[in-house]
Amino acid sequence: MRVQDVLEMANELCREDKALLFTTLGEQLAADFTPQEVEDIKRAVAEADAQFERGECMSTAQLAKELGV
Repeated sequence: MRVQDVLEMANELCREDKALLFTTLGEQLAADFTPQEVEDIKRAVAEADAQFERGECMSTAQLAKELGV
């Protein structure tokens, strides 16, 4: 599965499924990163979620291009 596939899949999830995905990712991040790094990631995700809610986010294609995938 490509990164773009995952981004498209996540974009189509309902809010509850996104919350479950973020919780699962959060648990994995907690195991792989320092507490400060986890807080930085949480802040970035929260800001991205707020931008998404305001309609200010990039499309999946724009994000994939930005990431170089």
